[in-house]
Amino acid sequence: VDHDLSIVGNDVHGQSTGPYVGDLPDQTGINGNISADPHFLDPNAGDYSLRLDSPCIDTGQPGPVVPAADYDGTSRPLDGDGDGVAAPDMGAFEFVFTDADGDGFPAGVDCDDDDPSVHPGAPELPGNTADEDCDGALACDPSGFWKAHGQFVQCVTRECGTLVSGGQAGGATCNALIFNAAHSQVGKRSKRRSTGPPTEP
Repeated sequence: VDHDLSIVGNDVHGQSTGPYVGDLPDQTGINGNISADPHFLDPNAGDYSLRLDSPCIDTGQPGPVVPAADYDGTSRPLDGDGDGVAAPDMGAFEFVFTDADGDGFPAGVDCDDDDPSVHPGAPELPGNTADEDCDGALACDPSGFWKAHGQFVQCVTRECGTLVSGGQAGGATCNALIFNAAHSQVGKRSKRRSTGPPTEP
């Protein structure tokens, strides 16, 4: 006996032969159904919660059949994409947008969610130990090897000039960075005093 099926608000993805097989016609693009990588956080470790870039966030279909809480007990729906409208997510886990410092980047993407000046795309200030743009690299890393102190100061000065000319940092900020670099010990080598042969008492 054939039955009329209503497939609503699902993400079917991952089959090598296509998103749908068998007698069921492809439902992609119909009734809110999609076929896209859900971008689970860590499926290899059994974590099927959603990453920030998941197409399943806020794309579920609201209605009386949607549970009031997800598999972890988190209330749903939540506003997962930050557009001001709460909508359920596809899947068992509701994405929770946590942004403690209010810079628009959630914890996990923001490498320091307590500092609004630190987030992906932030200006990388040279000569300090903070990774402002969260790329894992420091501009003019003071802990790196420098042949001379002046080389370090020149790096900070050059990078600061680029930031100021691009409108990404103010002159006062860069002046302070250059001042700190110039008065630091980075690149300085301790000088050995030459001692003559021991003298007879």
